[in-house]
Amino acid sequence: MRNQSGDEDPMSGAKPRHHLLIATDITRFSQRDEAAQILLRKVMYQITRQACDTAGLPWHTLSPEDRGDGILLVSSRAGLETFLTTLIQELRAGIQAHNRTAQTADHRLQMRIALTDGYVHRDEYGVTGTAVNSLFRLLDAEPLRKQIQEAQADFGLIVSDSVYQTAAGYHLIDPGSFSQADVDVKGTRLTAWILDPMPGREA
Repeated sequence: MRNQSGDEDPMSGAKPRHHLLIATDITRFSQRDEAAQILLRKVMYQITRQACDTAGLPWHTLSPEDRGDGILLVSSRAGLETFLTTLIQELRAGIQAHNRTAQTADHRLQMRIALTDGYVHRDEYGVTGTAVNSLFRLLDAEPLRKQIQEAQADFGLIVSDSVYQTAAGYHLIDPGSFSQADVDVKGTRLTAWILDPMPGREA
């Protein structure tokens, strides 16, 4: 397709589809030595893949993208109830199980997780779109970082306002277990909701 000037329209191939998006991030990753980074990356992938398997989410359908100290997963098939219940619960359980046997503080896994939904465009390089950008703004939100640090939690979850409102409306979550947060990252301002922390060394 050509535009009015006769040039190829770069947007003619854009076919956005609605997806659920989840991103993980290992906290203080760059502050650990290389051996610890290698170990925690391996553990992160093991826990995430196992959680996806248990939740009935085939790994290849999630188009996983490696982010060094995290993973991006995108699904147009799974329902929000699967992401917010089984997947999140299994991720948390996997992190806690690892930390019960961690030999040093540097080998303990603390993970931030962000969840949103929206329209994204998929091409041979991966996915792009406003929803992807918003997801990583949520993941970098200072209120989430502060919560994990102050609570010494192993696990922190932040969800977009749209996910929260839908999940609360369908009784997929206890609204009282989330606290509202204002996110302001790289010029992007969002309303989000953070799951109230559980102590990191509870187990």
